Amino acid sequence: DSDVLVPDFSFDLKTSPMLFVHGDADGWAAMNSVKTWEKMRSMGIQSELHTLALRPHCFQAKAHPCTGSYTYLDRIWEFLTAKGFNK
Repeated sequence: DSDVLVPDFSFDLKTSPMLFVHGDADGWAAMNSVKTWEKMRSMGIQSELHTLALRPHCFQAKAHPCTGSYTYLDRIWEFLTAKGFNK
């Protein structure tokens, strides 16, 4: 596809690891996160992307079984643990 990040949105190897957690029905930020994650990964910057099935922007407010919206805090904790941020 032809979508690209704006030039002002730049990264370098000093960029902190990032975790993106979005619902796939998020019309506001999901694709922006995918593009950012793709760019960071292509540059060798540590990042993870977790997409929650059928969840909107504020997926936390209406958790639903089998979508990941009950376990998103676990994904955050695992990411922080793997990166050594919560020793």
